[in-house]
Amino acid sequence: MGKARFRILNNNKKAIGNIESKGWGGVRWVDVQGGDKKGDVLISIDYINAEISYGNVRHSSSNSRNAVITVNDNEKVIVNFPISGQTWEDVYEGFLVTLPLEAGEVNKILIEGLDGPGPDIVSIGVEQIVNPTT
Repeated sequence: MGKARFRILNNNKKAIGNIESKGWGGVRWVDVQGGDKKGDVLISIDYINAEISYGNVRHSSSNSRNAVITVNDNEKVIVNFPISGQTWEDVYEGFLVTLPLEAGEVNKILIEGLDGPGPDIVSIGVEQIVNPTT
């Protein structure tokens, strides 16, 4: 959505870049499995962040890119994605985030930049149900 676009990596995987804030670019998944009961679910995200900031630049101490993950158009989770490598081909695989999902394949997940560009997203996957609630 917005300016977000697919690009092909050297290993023939696809990444979605131009993840921006304020609706300028994001990536959305629908029909995400939430398990048998509503509750917290571990989501695995493969991403790329090779933005290396030098000097007195915002986020220069961690070189992270911040994103907001919106679940079902309601709950928002802020995530800091640390640097994944020195090139925009270096994928960090298996970065775990806990998200509050509904039971069944009814969940929507939207990833956008928080206060600027977010990381390039390669994939997401449901790892496990953490703390089901009734």
